Amino acid sequence: IFPNPLSDVMYVTHDIYSYKISIKDISGRVVLYQALEGGTSTFDTSSWHSGIYIVTLHEHDGRI
Repeated sequence: IFPNPLSDVMYVTHDIYSYKISIKDISGRVVLYQALEGGTSTFDTSSWHSGIYIVTLHEHDGRI
């Protein structure tokens, strides 16, 4: 995941298919939940408030 800290765009580079990404703000509100394809995914983060976010990757069978 880059850049760190984020600006208006977040990139997630991955080489495994069938992942889902979940991002929550510090209060537990889900700000992103999306399936990932192999390669690099780009996400618009310009509407996100400054702060700490928790990133979780889920495998295709639901495991974390």
